[in-house]
Amino acid sequence: MAAITHISDVLRRFGVHPTEQPVPSQGFSDASIFRVRTHHGEFCLRAWPLYHPFSRIRFAQELIITAQELSFVPRLLRSNDGATILNSVERCWELQTWMPGRADFWQSPRTERLQSACQALARLHQVWERKRVESRVCGALLRRAARRAVWSQLCDSGWQPRFDAGDAVDYWAGRAWNLLSRLFHELAELLTPWEQEAVPVFPCLCDVWHDHVLFTGDEVSGIIDFGNVAIDSPAADLARLLGSLVEDDAERWRQGVAAYAAVRPIMEREILLAKALDKSGTILAAATWLKWLYWDKRPFENRQSVANRLERIVRRLERWT
Repeated sequence: MAAITHISDVLRRFGVHPTEQPVPSQGFSDASIFRVRTHHGEFCLRAWPLYHPFSRIRFAQELIITAQELSFVPRLLRSNDGATILNSVERCWELQTWMPGRADFWQSPRTERLQSACQALARLHQVWERKRVESRVCGALLRRAARRAVWSQLCDSGWQPRFDAGDAVDYWAGRAWNLLSRLFHELAELLTPWEQEAVPVFPCLCDVWHDHVLFTGDEVSGIIDFGNVAIDSPAADLARLLGSLVEDDAERWRQGVAAYAAVRPIMEREILLAKALDKSGTILAAATWLKWLYWDKRPFENRQSVANRLERIVRRLERWT
């Protein structure tokens, strides 16, 4: 098999012929994403870096196929050889249908849209829990514990970020750094009560937030980016979704949980876990962004998008201090 050398080569192997040059799509995913327009519809071409675990790509694809009965889940395309993943020297490629709608809940935060998002998540959970349900410590809790340990070790070493760029990213990152010194100690209180508690777990999205939920009118027309799927508690997905959509609005949380529970019952204990995961996740999101930017020195092409993301995190943290 000849080596894949260009996007056009990838698309040709998938039997897709674009009518114009594929357009890069902005985001924070590990993958590079391109919007591909053809006479037969629009597609999402995703190029995963080789360091992204192949097993996770395959697992995500299995879950997508399992949930094809849901209209808001993308469809995978197969190559001329029948494969859903194409490998090259530097990338793994997959092609999906481009989902309609816009991620614009913040612009139009109607109750009907909140209910639609929570019900869509519940329907997806209903499908995936048919595959495999276990009882163990919540995976999101373990990931938070690991991130907390990394950040503590980094700070204990004496490291401090240097805000040299002098742009909006540095401004919001500096405010995040100051807030973390006041809020980081709260993580133990939030997470420790759950460290030994087994809860029902099954495949979950683990990154279902505002930008990954697309609306057409008041209905969810697409849930995108399955790149972080893992065995976890549904509370982890509910925390990520409601925390990003309505933040600390207690009444809106109640509405969202009620909409979810109308489709798939959820235990009161899981709701409490979701709230602990939401708050701890927001604190650790600030730490993670600082580590990415100033320790790992990850490059981000759209620094304004990064600044916007940091601003939203910081403004929420400031309400807690």
